[in-house]
Amino acid sequence: MAAEMTGYDARWRVLEERGLRAQHLRALVEELHGSFSAEDGGYKALSRISDETQRAIASDQIAQSAYAIGENLLEAYLHQEQLAEIVGTDGVTMPTKDTVKATVLRGAEMDMAITGCVRAIGSALDCLAATATGVLRVPLSITKASFGGLTRFTKENTARAASPKQRKAWEDWARLVESHASKPPDGWFEWEQAMRNLNIHRGRQVHTLVQRLKSPEESQMIVFDRDPGELTRTTARFDLHLRNRPGLPDMQDFITSEKRQDLWISEPATVTLPGVLAVVNSLTEEASEVLLSYWHYAEKWGALFPPPVGKWLIEPESVPFLGIVGEETAYPAGAGVASPHLAERLKLAEKFRS
Repeated sequence: MAAEMTGYDARWRVLEERGLRAQHLRALVEELHGSFSAEDGGYKALSRISDETQRAIASDQIAQSAYAIGENLLEAYLHQEQLAEIVGTDGVTMPTKDTVKATVLRGAEMDMAITGCVRAIGSALDCLAATATGVLRVPLSITKASFGGLTRFTKENTARAASPKQRKAWEDWARLVESHASKPPDGWFEWEQAMRNLNIHRGRQVHTLVQRLKSPEESQMIVFDRDPGELTRTTARFDLHLRNRPGLPDMQDFITSEKRQDLWISEPATVTLPGVLAVVNSLTEEASEVLLSYWHYAEKWGALFPPPVGKWLIEPESVPFLGIVGEETAYPAGAGVASPHLAERLKLAEKFRS
């Protein structure tokens, strides 16, 4: 009789069923979770951190960052799937006087799906960077780790490595990232980072809807407005295309593009986003395999990979936010916790809290 599937197993099965590769990521996560214990104050491999509280927090950050890689990959998949459902297989039509409000809502839903997808992809990369920072013992903040920041550091600061083996590990990481960043499609990493920054921190670029062609002889129309007036009476269908220079403000992009076709990617957004996610998934899998091997090495030869004391953590906020109502709640005791790893985490937290 087959064993009943646990919630933990189900998480990995969900990734697999959606075509997301996570074999090496799962192996890394299971190793990090299995090595974590309250008795050891987190990871025994970090015993050189004499401050027990810092060791506990750093250990927890490494384990949770690795697990969050898969969570973000799944979220990115769900967001791009949501966009495909909004656009539909037939494309979208222009609004009529009866559907103009529905079209506004559809535009907001498109923005939500696009933003969610590029945010989750970027977060998966940053969580990978946080994990690598801990595994490779890089003297950067784990809690503020960024993929670009870690890559630059490991490429430019190899002289700061504590041993030749650690220097090689940093160089291996920089080469791995550079190898994936240079793979087709050209410029995918810079584009994804710019899209993430645009949708989270900047005023959005307007939607680009390109008319579907029934034949190569038909003309193509670019639409820069969600309410294009006379086009409301057409029965033409349109596909959403993403802009190819999301790092530029709209006006600068309009001014500096030689041809109007330079403003958008030639394929629909429902092709671009899944493609970028697949490239990132390939990177997270290979990186997870490499990090697992270095984790085992650092466990055995800790003197060659000393943890950087005082570099990984940030100070807590002096005044915690208690919510709108402001009522304090009791600290969770951990009763009924299903996950053995979470039980160890709460046990360790309670040890230092009390």
